[in-house]
Amino acid sequence: MPSTYSVKASAKTFQGTEVKGIVLHAGDSIEVPAISLTVGAETTVTVEAAADLILTDTGARTDVLDSQQIENLALEGRDTTELLKVLPGATTVSSGLTQNSPMFSDLNISAGSSAVGSGININGAVNRGGTALLADGANVIDPGDMASSISVINPDMTAEVTVQASNFGADTPFGPVVINTTSKSGSDHYHGEAYFDARNSVLNANDWADNHQGIPQGPQSYYYPGGNFGGPVPGLRRHLFFWDGFEKWLQNQGKKARRTRPTRR
Repeated sequence: MPSTYSVKASAKTFQGTEVKGIVLHAGDSIEVPAISLTVGAETTVTVEAAADLILTDTGARTDVLDSQQIENLALEGRDTTELLKVLPGATTVSSGLTQNSPMFSDLNISAGSSAVGSGININGAVNRGGTALLADGANVIDPGDMASSISVINPDMTAEVTVQASNFGADTPFGPVVINTTSKSGSDHYHGEAYFDARNSVLNANDWADNHQGIPQGPQSYYYPGGNFGGPVPGLRRHLFFWDGFEKWLQNQGKKARRTRPTRR
């Protein structure tokens, strides 16, 4: 899983060396700096990495959304791929010649409403069929459904999102744009959370047309209770970990959207 790792080298009659702070993201292939051991007593020299290692063995352009960004950036719906619009090279597709709103709806009503394949272009790739969306390595884009996603990448169950936009090697399948999402996983300590994500139209302003006709705003509510839990499997001496999560969608979309136009008299 994406995390920070350490590399340690040791040998008899040599001073050991440990390099810490090596950050590895999903899909990365990095080369650890050369490690040299000094002859002497068996002590350990620790080297702290000052910054992320620069990928020198590939010219791929990669952008990363880490767990803190996924948690702190504002989401209107429950689709993590909605956040991709903050990345460089990402643009939203208009819903029509006379509409400025994006094609996809931020408030997902089905799995097929994911922003990938329904309104976000990355690095100039075509909207439908130009982007692969991987969930822990499995492609969730349905080529038989106009290249829409068959599942929603839940923000409370995602550890990291890596976007490979160009110049990656032939060892990377799919493309020309690959979005690799990594789910959260268990650790050597038990941890979990319970949450209740809610949106309600009670504080929304009514539009001018409904106000003019005396039509009250229809109630809309989007409630998403859920939780997750993970940790070591009992009896296996912390050698095997588990993680599981669940979320229920309770949606009330209220009155149907209505399109208005000027009337001649």
